[in-house]
Amino acid sequence: MAFKSCSSFSLVFLAIIFLATPAASTVDLCADADYKDLCRAALRGITNPATGTQVAIKALISETQRSIVKAKRFADIKKDKIAKVCMESYEDAIYNLKASLNNVRDNDKGSLNSNLSAAYTDFLSCDDAYSERGRASPYGRISTHLQRLASNCLAVSTVLRRFQSFNVWQCPYKHNHTITKQMQTDSGYFYNRRKQILKEASRHMFL
Repeated sequence: MAFKSCSSFSLVFLAIIFLATPAASTVDLCADADYKDLCRAALRGITNPATGTQVAIKALISETQRSIVKAKRFADIKKDKIAKVCMESYEDAIYNLKASLNNVRDNDKGSLNSNLSAAYTDFLSCDDAYSERGRASPYGRISTHLQRLASNCLAVSTVLRRFQSFNVWQCPYKHNHTITKQMQTDSGYFYNRRKQILKEASRHMFL
């Protein structure tokens, strides 16, 4: 009896959650971005949070790699120690961004935020290295552009984290019966699961 009660409560609870959660197809991934035009140009209409986060990150990796090539034209890396710091910072950013792609695939939202934040800080480090020595950074425009793209990545990843499910809910009664599995963000999945859960919730409410 206790188990049936737990199941009924959890199904009703999940029905409310699913109804309150917008389908992925209706989400504007760039709504919270500080640089919306850049964000939308990178995503090109993508609405799936996981896909959008990956695309934004990959775009930033590519832009960072191109920026390294451009930056090397502005200074002699062997002679200018600060320029070397910038190149190392950009390379560190690429490392952190690639790690963040793995975090998306592994559904590791904590590490995703940490790695994206680290990449953003890497882009700041270049300008900071010059300003600390009283010099204007020759890479100012490059770093600013990369910082904006990194900021957008963080904004899009925030949407992904909102769509990722809470921990698998478990019944507090004997056997800790698992009620749900990891929620997915595909809009078709959401539509079918809403229908299924509402049907199950209605049936258990009247048992």
